[in-house]
Amino acid sequence: MNLNGKWPKRWLRWSGELLLAVVLLLGVEAWLTRDVPRNVPAELAGQSLDGQLFDVSQWHGQSGIIYFWADWCPVCKANRHVITSLAEDKRVMTIAMQSGNREAVAAYMRKEGFSLPVMVDEQGEIARHFHINGVPAALIIDKEGRISHVTRGYTTELGLRFRLWMAS
Repeated sequence: MNLNGKWPKRWLRWSGELLLAVVLLLGVEAWLTRDVPRNVPAELAGQSLDGQLFDVSQWHGQSGIIYFWADWCPVCKANRHVITSLAEDKRVMTIAMQSGNREAVAAYMRKEGFSLPVMVDEQGEIARHFHINGVPAALIIDKEGRISHVTRGYTTELGLRFRLWMAS
């Protein structure tokens, strides 16, 4: 039902608008994460909330995600299902950034039913080390232990899986 060529013109216009929107979103993400170092070793070691010692160098040979979140962040809460799903078959360490002390983070996680491994970054020191200035943020660590990709804001599971695949 081609009414004097209107449908092909509409689809062409809509495709152009979609392409422009994607380019703008990628540009905003690149700007938001511009200070985060890439292709450098991801140095992170410490104790998780459950008392386990963690060192990202243990991931050598496999890719993984370091995911920064906060209890006060609604986007982090909306994105939690993506990270939880990824953690079923990928290496994930989460960082509770400026969300209170260990007891406060533990209480929040119990209340929310959030059970992923987490390191508490009460003062934002870990975030500053990685130049993370907002949440949610995900660092994709490649199989060599380097930061290969960075994303900030809501991210789809497919997008993170694609980045992990590229890092493998």
